[in-house]
Amino acid sequence: MGVQDQGLVYLITGGCGFLGGHLVNILLEKEPRLRELRVFDLNLDPQMEALSTGRVRVTLIPGDVTRSEEVAAAVAGVDVVIHTAGLVDVWGRVPAERIFSVNVQGTQNVIDACVETGTRYLVYTSSMEVVGPNSKGDPFIRGNEDSPYDVVHKEVYPVSKSQAERMVLEANGRTVRGGLPLVTCALRPTGIYGEKHQLMQEFYRNSLLTGKRMFRMIPPDVEHGRVYVGNVAWMHLLAAREIQSQPKVLGGEVYYCYDASPYKSYEDFNMEILGPCGIRMVGSRPLVPYFLLFLVATLNALLQWLLRPLLTFAPLLNPYTLLVSHTPFTVSTDKAQRHFGYSPLYSWEEGRNRCVDWLRKQTRETGGGEAGAVSEPH
Repeated sequence: MGVQDQGLVYLITGGCGFLGGHLVNILLEKEPRLRELRVFDLNLDPQMEALSTGRVRVTLIPGDVTRSEEVAAAVAGVDVVIHTAGLVDVWGRVPAERIFSVNVQGTQNVIDACVETGTRYLVYTSSMEVVGPNSKGDPFIRGNEDSPYDVVHKEVYPVSKSQAERMVLEANGRTVRGGLPLVTCALRPTGIYGEKHQLMQEFYRNSLLTGKRMFRMIPPDVEHGRVYVGNVAWMHLLAAREIQSQPKVLGGEVYYCYDASPYKSYEDFNMEILGPCGIRMVGSRPLVPYFLLFLVATLNALLQWLLRPLLTFAPLLNPYTLLVSHTPFTVSTDKAQRHFGYSPLYSWEEGRNRCVDWLRKQTRETGGGEAGAVSEPH
């Protein structure tokens, strides 16, 4: 299939997730060639049906990416697949088998469905954690897609995303039904923030337990890259559009997602959102020595292992999250701009303000005491 005069059919897997929901909105607003938008998700939002217009039909498809027959049925007749569905878990909330089933086998099912049905274009949502921080804690400072880095992973989530990304890129050029080549690319967001970011809700809720205070645990000079969810969605749209007209440029390529969000430590960046919501940071330097944090993280991991047969114990602090939070990891690249004309749709100030306004609304609606269910969706 290709660009059709009567309009295009897009499929978003995980279309009701954090990124997926933003992608649905931006496609409806910014893609004039769209005729039908299929939203495939295990947990559908029925309100999305109301997004249909006279020009574009929004079709909700309940399904699980681990079920190949459900994926194939959703992909049939589609021009472009944007595969965002995945499990993001670095805390041990989800069994390892389920993470691999969704992230790896689910991605293989999407690739196979494209081949079987003749769908030629596949854009995959990967992750910065495909690269790092690695298990040795090596910094990655202002790196780009070609920067050398010793990729060493032990944790389930980055291993699963790395395997899935590799499968997508290696599938580029496979012959699909009808005899034409499959064209694939992968996008690697750094830490995403924005409206409906449930982890930000959890940070806010936790701060309520300490009198609306956050206690500094990370050195302020440990910088990380963050990117606004609206710009990540915009980059996906541009990649999905241009992969059709420039398959030789985008095919088999990987791109970091980036915008003008400032490089800061996780804590200092989060305070850009939480501060206007009444939270204050305590301490200019870490209040707890690193070795004590490491001890607590190790004890948490031990408790998690001991309690696993009885219950799910998944604290935010574990050896992996401690490593990630204390390892500088920032990107500086213009590859997406050079290859398909990307520039951020939203400024840093606009992205931050949208996130702040959303979080303020959540706290008003819940009386400031609850922030909703906690997970870290795609």
